[in-house]
Amino acid sequence: MRRGMIHLRRTWRWAVIAILGLVAMALVAWDVLKVYGRHRLREARAAFEREVGTLDLGAYELAAVPEEKNAATWLTAGAEALIFFGGDDKSGGEKKLIADLAAKPASKWSKDDDTRMEAIVARNAGGLLILDRARSCITSNFYIDYPHVASTKIPRLIDFLYAARLLRAKATLEFRRGRLEESAHTAEMLGSLAASMEREPVLIVLLVGGTVERLQLSAVQDLVHSSSANLDLLARLGSSLLTTNLTAQYRRSLVVDSAWMMGEIYEELSEAKPRLPSFPWAIRQMPDLAAAQLLDLQRELASIGEGPYSVSKKAILPSVSRRSFLTGSWDEGVLENKLNAAARISSVLSNRRLAVLAIGLRLGAEEARRYPSDLSAYAEAVEPDPFTGKPLHYQVRADGSAELTSPGAAEMLAEIIPRSSGLTHGDAYRWLLPAPGWASSPTLDP
Repeated sequence: MRRGMIHLRRTWRWAVIAILGLVAMALVAWDVLKVYGRHRLREARAAFEREVGTLDLGAYELAAVPEEKNAATWLTAGAEALIFFGGDDKSGGEKKLIADLAAKPASKWSKDDDTRMEAIVARNAGGLLILDRARSCITSNFYIDYPHVASTKIPRLIDFLYAARLLRAKATLEFRRGRLEESAHTAEMLGSLAASMEREPVLIVLLVGGTVERLQLSAVQDLVHSSSANLDLLARLGSSLLTTNLTAQYRRSLVVDSAWMMGEIYEELSEAKPRLPSFPWAIRQMPDLAAAQLLDLQRELASIGEGPYSVSKKAILPSVSRRSFLTGSWDEGVLENKLNAAARISSVLSNRRLAVLAIGLRLGAEEARRYPSDLSAYAEAVEPDPFTGKPLHYQVRADGSAELTSPGAAEMLAEIIPRSSGLTHGDAYRWLLPAPGWASSPTLDP
């Protein structure tokens, strides 16, 4: 019995020693992992700033603009002044009507649509006049506090979307009435709203700006389709197209987004009650490694703009998929959101290029009295489509008209933005050009 007790005590002693040894080894390993995390973060930050941009948010703040010269002042006031009856766009009120009309081709409108739209435009004449004041402003600043963008009171983006839908539907109404100059003016108002938002280095605001530009381009598309559009109007439309470098803006927004998310990770750890419970356990325990992985992910996503979206996406997905060992589904969510953003921006660039080519073709054809047999004279047509990666399709028809399309782009866009959203219009990637040298009523059914 005595020998048994001695043996038991020795066994327990060695068990305790073994457990303490394992705990000590775990603590040492944890410390080593933390040191490695700090090392990886330094490496990831250096690579990110070398290839994408500095994480100093002060470098991305927009210059101050006097209120009376600030397009954002007029746009915010105008959007907030608009009045729609019947609740939100899900309750069947005027917001739903505006969304439907903004997406409906002019040839599909009914007389009742015309009547209701005229009443809405008349009621909102004051708000529309304020929105129009922004056209004379060459710069803007919404004064978004980038380091605290989540808690900053950003002007309600939904208000700008309703304003954009109203302007798009107004342009269609004017087009149907044969008031092409007024329709072009409304398209310029859409361009002013889009340009102001595309200047902001915050991704969500940039995306809303791109959405508004897509609506502007669809209004331009109606006018380019019309055989009544003369040389002066076509030149005006060409001048109204935006030239914002959306690829550079997307990369800049990734920098701001990365700095904000890194701040959220470390601020989360400093609070007794976490504000972001969606953060995985691993992020809370190893924030340096998580931040390093985030920067690596964002750096690779920034490369999407270096070529056509569809091609770049296929190139980076294998590499990105190997980086989810730490952050799991949270990392996958970031990846999905950023890929969706890159797709939206590339789709706008694709549509913009079609608009530039279509207007150039129409201007040239009005002077030469015919369309060229191919696009070899247009440098913009040489590169593959920035959205699909495919070459453009161009055809001159027997009646002298022409067609310019980006094959597959409309189908890709429908997967990202449902047609029912009121944020797309018709087939934005199929531009039909009337035969040159004659004029009649507007072409309502391209």
